[in-house]
Amino acid sequence: MERFDRLINDTVAIWAWIFISSILVGLIFSWQYLGYTGLNETLLNPATTRSLHITLMLYGPIMLALSLLPFALFHKEGLSLEDAVKPLRNYFFLWHLFLFMAVVSITLGAQRNLAFYDFAYELTFILAASGIFYIIAIFKTIKQYEVTPLWVRVSKMLLFIAPIALLILMNPSVG
Repeated sequence: MERFDRLINDTVAIWAWIFISSILVGLIFSWQYLGYTGLNETLLNPATTRSLHITLMLYGPIMLALSLLPFALFHKEGLSLEDAVKPLRNYFFLWHLFLFMAVVSITLGAQRNLAFYDFAYELTFILAASGIFYIIAIFKTIKQYEVTPLWVRVSKMLLFIAPIALLILMNPSVG
Protein backbone atom coordinates (compact mmCIF):
# COMPACT_ATOMS: atom_id res chain seq x y z
CA MET A 1 0.00 0.00 0.00
CA GLU A 2 2.97 2.28 0.53
CA ARG A 3 3.85 2.43 -3.17
CA PHE A 4 0.20 3.10 -4.05
CA ASP A 5 0.00 5.94 -1.51
CA ARG A 6 3.23 7.43 -2.86
CA LEU A 7 1.85 7.28 -6.42
CA ILE A 8 -1.31 9.12 -5.39
CA ASN A 9 0.60 11.71 -3.36
CA ASP A 10 2.94 12.38 -6.29
CA THR A 11 -0.01 12.72 -8.68
CA VAL A 12 -2.14 15.04 -6.53
CA ALA A 13 0.21 17.98 -7.12
CA ILE A 14 -0.26 17.62 -10.89
CA TRP A 15 -4.03 17.33 -10.43
CA ALA A 16 -4.12 20.48 -8.31
CA TRP A 17 -2.25 22.43 -11.01
CA ILE A 18 -4.61 21.13 -13.73
CA PHE A 19 -7.68 21.94 -11.63
CA ILE A 20 -6.50 25.49 -10.86
CA SER A 21 -5.68 25.97 -14.55
CA SER A 22 -9.16 24.84 -15.57
CA ILE A 23 -10.76 27.22 -13.08
CA LEU A 24 -8.59 30.10 -14.34
CA VAL A 25 -9.51 29.37 -17.96
CA GLY A 26 -13.17 29.10 -16.90
CA LEU A 27 -12.98 32.52 -15.25
CA ILE A 28 -11.44 34.01 -18.40
CA PHE A 29 -14.24 32.49 -20.50
CA SER A 30 -16.84 33.83 -18.06
CA TRP A 31 -15.42 37.34 -18.39
CA GLN A 32 -15.45 37.00 -22.17
CA TYR A 33 -19.03 35.74 -22.08
CA LEU A 34 -19.99 38.82 -20.05
CA GLY A 35 -18.52 41.10 -22.71
CA TYR A 36 -14.85 41.59 -21.79
CA THR A 37 -13.02 41.59 -25.12
CA GLY A 38 -9.42 42.16 -24.04
CA LEU A 39 -8.26 38.65 -24.95
CA ASN A 40 -10.45 38.07 -28.00
CA GLU A 41 -7.62 38.75 -30.46
CA THR A 42 -5.12 36.47 -28.68
CA LEU A 43 -4.70 32.71 -28.41
CA LEU A 44 -7.25 32.85 -25.57
CA ASN A 45 -10.24 33.85 -27.69
CA PRO A 46 -13.69 32.77 -26.42
CA ALA A 47 -13.88 29.58 -28.50
CA THR A 48 -10.46 28.48 -27.27
CA THR A 49 -11.09 29.27 -23.61
CA ARG A 50 -14.44 27.45 -23.69
CA SER A 51 -12.82 24.41 -25.26
CA LEU A 52 -9.88 24.45 -22.85
CA HIS A 53 -12.11 24.79 -19.82
CA ILE A 54 -14.43 21.96 -20.85
CA THR A 55 -11.54 19.65 -21.75
CA LEU A 56 -9.67 20.30 -18.51
CA MET A 57 -12.79 19.88 -16.39
CA LEU A 58 -14.13 16.75 -18.13
CA TYR A 59 -10.81 14.97 -18.59
CA GLY A 60 -8.88 16.46 -15.70
CA PRO A 61 -8.30 15.51 -12.08
CA ILE A 62 -11.94 14.91 -11.17
CA MET A 63 -12.25 12.16 -13.78
CA LEU A 64 -8.91 10.68 -12.75
CA ALA A 65 -9.87 10.71 -9.07
CA LEU A 66 -13.15 8.95 -9.90
CA SER A 67 -11.18 6.27 -11.74
CA LEU A 68 -9.53 5.41 -8.43
CA LEU A 69 -12.84 4.48 -6.74
CA PRO A 70 -12.59 0.77 -7.60
CA PHE A 71 -9.18 0.69 -5.95
CA ALA A 72 -10.65 2.22 -2.79
CA LEU A 73 -13.21 -0.59 -2.80
CA PHE A 74 -10.49 -3.17 -3.38
CA HIS A 75 -8.50 -1.78 -0.46
CA LYS A 76 -11.61 -1.79 1.73
CA GLU A 77 -12.09 -5.46 0.91
CA GLY A 78 -8.50 -6.22 1.94
CA LEU A 79 -6.87 -6.64 -1.47
CA SER A 80 -3.28 -5.55 -2.04
CA LEU A 81 -2.82 -2.67 -4.48
CA GLU A 82 0.94 -3.10 -4.92
CA ASP A 83 0.67 -4.91 -8.26
CA ALA A 84 -1.52 -2.12 -9.65
CA VAL A 85 1.01 0.67 -9.06
CA LYS A 86 3.09 0.28 -12.23
CA PRO A 87 0.12 0.06 -14.65
CA LEU A 88 -1.59 2.96 -12.86
CA ARG A 89 1.59 5.02 -13.17
CA ASN A 90 1.51 4.38 -16.95
CA TYR A 91 -2.23 5.16 -17.00
CA PHE A 92 -1.67 8.51 -15.28
CA PHE A 93 1.31 9.31 -17.51
CA LEU A 94 -0.65 8.70 -20.71
CA TRP A 95 -3.68 10.59 -19.41
CA HIS A 96 -1.53 13.57 -18.43
CA LEU A 97 0.21 13.40 -21.82
CA PHE A 98 -3.23 13.51 -23.44
CA LEU A 99 -4.21 16.56 -21.38
CA PHE A 100 -0.97 18.35 -22.24
CA MET A 101 -1.32 17.61 -25.95
CA ALA A 102 -5.02 18.56 -25.90
CA VAL A 103 -4.23 21.92 -24.28
CA VAL A 104 -1.45 22.62 -26.79
CA SER A 105 -3.51 21.60 -29.83
CA ILE A 106 -6.62 23.50 -28.69
CA THR A 107 -4.58 26.60 -27.89
CA LEU A 108 -2.98 26.47 -31.33
CA GLY A 109 -6.39 26.26 -32.99
CA ALA A 110 -6.97 22.55 -33.65
CA GLN A 111 -10.62 22.56 -32.58
CA ARG A 112 -13.54 20.57 -33.92
CA ASN A 113 -16.32 22.76 -32.44
CA LEU A 114 -17.89 19.82 -30.65
CA ALA A 115 -19.51 20.16 -27.27
CA PHE A 116 -17.50 17.74 -25.12
CA TYR A 117 -14.45 16.68 -27.12
CA ASP A 118 -13.13 19.63 -29.00
CA PHE A 119 -9.57 18.29 -29.21
CA ALA A 120 -8.04 16.50 -32.18
CA TYR A 121 -9.51 13.04 -32.76
CA GLU A 122 -6.05 11.44 -32.86
CA LEU A 123 -5.62 12.23 -29.18
CA THR A 124 -8.37 9.74 -28.30
CA PHE A 125 -5.93 6.95 -29.14
CA ILE A 126 -3.78 8.13 -26.22
CA LEU A 127 -6.86 7.91 -23.98
CA ALA A 128 -7.60 4.42 -25.28
CA ALA A 129 -4.00 3.36 -24.62
CA SER A 130 -4.23 4.71 -21.08
CA GLY A 131 -7.41 2.65 -20.67
CA ILE A 132 -5.44 -0.49 -21.47
CA PHE A 133 -3.11 0.21 -18.53
CA TYR A 134 -6.15 0.88 -16.34
CA ILE A 135 -7.59 -2.51 -17.34
CA ILE A 136 -4.27 -4.18 -16.51
CA ALA A 137 -4.22 -2.51 -13.07
CA ILE A 138 -7.79 -3.64 -12.37
CA PHE A 139 -7.10 -7.22 -13.47
CA LYS A 140 -3.89 -7.44 -11.44
CA THR A 141 -5.92 -6.48 -8.41
CA ILE A 142 -9.06 -8.57 -8.93
CA LYS A 143 -7.09 -11.76 -9.51
CA GLN A 144 -6.68 -11.81 -5.72
CA TYR A 145 -10.37 -12.58 -5.20
CA GLU A 146 -11.18 -16.20 -4.44
CA VAL A 147 -14.83 -15.61 -5.41
CA THR A 148 -15.33 -12.64 -7.73
CA PRO A 149 -18.16 -10.35 -6.55
CA LEU A 150 -20.97 -9.46 -8.94
CA TRP A 151 -19.99 -5.77 -9.13
CA VAL A 152 -16.51 -6.79 -10.30
CA ARG A 153 -17.89 -9.09 -13.01
CA VAL A 154 -20.17 -6.33 -14.32
CA SER A 155 -17.33 -3.80 -14.21
CA LYS A 156 -15.07 -6.09 -16.24
CA MET A 157 -17.52 -5.94 -19.14
CA LEU A 158 -17.58 -2.15 -18.98
CA LEU A 159 -13.78 -2.02 -18.92
CA PHE A 160 -13.60 -3.74 -22.28
CA ILE A 161 -16.41 -1.74 -23.82
CA ALA A 162 -15.17 1.72 -22.74
CA PRO A 163 -12.00 2.10 -24.89
CA ILE A 164 -13.81 0.84 -27.99
CA ALA A 165 -16.79 3.10 -27.33
CA LEU A 166 -14.41 6.02 -26.82
CA LEU A 167 -12.87 5.56 -30.27
CA ILE A 168 -16.28 5.15 -31.92
CA LEU A 169 -18.08 8.01 -30.18
CA MET A 170 -15.27 10.49 -30.69
CA ASN A 171 -14.82 9.59 -34.34
CA PRO A 172 -15.14 12.72 -36.50
CA SER A 173 -17.80 11.17 -38.68
CA VAL A 174 -19.87 9.95 -35.69
CA GLY A 175 -19.24 12.49 -32.93
